[in-house]
Amino acid sequence: MGSARIMSTDLLAVSNTHRVVLMWRDGETLQDSAFMAWLFCVLENQSLYPLFELHFHPSHKGVHCKMPCKTAPDYTNRQLPGAPELELLTIDGLDPRVDVDRQKLTLQFCKVCGITLASEKDTWTLPLA
Repeated sequence: MGSARIMSTDLLAVSNTHRVVLMWRDGETLQDSAFMAWLFCVLENQSLYPLFELHFHPSHKGVHCKMPCKTAPDYTNRQLPGAPELELLTIDGLDPRVDVDRQKLTLQFCKVCGITLASEKDTWTLPLA
């Protein structure tokens, strides 16, 4: 996934066997923006298996997630197309183009995934365009 308007963190280690990546689309308008985050498990062969995928698309959907629960496809090194989707509580007025709102979405992602940060100041900041 790439575009001049998509920013991301590096693949971040949150444990010996888990990685996280956060992405956001800096649309010209709120409707063209988005926030996405993934939690992966590192397999023995160093491939990544997605355990949790969080999305926020202000244009058409609140915060929602996908998980590969009770699914047959092998999602190794992939996203989770066709996986079960759940709607999560969305804070009104979030704008993925705004740093403080990306931090709120990051904290929500960490909380849902059970990732503990030393403090809220430890949230990963995404590069600005």
